[in-house]
Amino acid sequence: MCRVSGVSFVSSADFRQIAIRAESGKAERLFRATVSAFCSLTRPSRREIAQLEDLALPLFADVSVESRRYVAAALSECEYAPAALVRRLCEEPVDVAAPLLIRSRALSDIDLIALIGRHGLPHARAIARRKDLNPTIAHLIRALEKPTLVSVRQPEANAKTVPESAEVVADSSQQVPGAAAETARRRLRSMMRDAERGGATINAFAGANT
Repeated sequence: MCRVSGVSFVSSADFRQIAIRAESGKAERLFRATVSAFCSLTRPSRREIAQLEDLALPLFADVSVESRRYVAAALSECEYAPAALVRRLCEEPVDVAAPLLIRSRALSDIDLIALIGRHGLPHARAIARRKDLNPTIAHLIRALEKPTLVSVRQPEANAKTVPESAEVVADSSQQVPGAAAETARRRLRSMMRDAERGGATINAFAGANT
């Protein structure tokens, strides 16, 4: 800003900063407001779910971490949360994604496996807190956490199934401490490949590393 004969002038750079702040503020308010309104719906229609995704996803890059954290917490309690938006939020650091990783019903076993494969222990530990977590995924998380040898037993007959290649067999005579974690990572990748060949799709979207 400069002054000439007592009159203040705003430079073009100042104008750009003002415009950026104004647009950012609009994005923040719209992002939060649309999600809050959606979460108030008792049983949203498919069209309303699609509308929220169409509104929220383009704003994602323009909103603060705090707004992302707010929306993640709100959607974690929402039974009909839009899957694409949930998955996008789950690609954030665990301090943002944790409520969804722990509670969201929009995440399938394949989604959880993919997230563990991409983000490792921080996301895995949050996922381990889910109720009714697939026993095989729970055991793989324990294998990642502990540098000890772990043998994964097959889940009970009434448990949800995952690809058979998820079985991890650790031979204490052949493996060294820390090998179990690497074995678990390989099995996670194998589970993802098997699911894709079987027709299950691991959803990918902008900003996700596959």
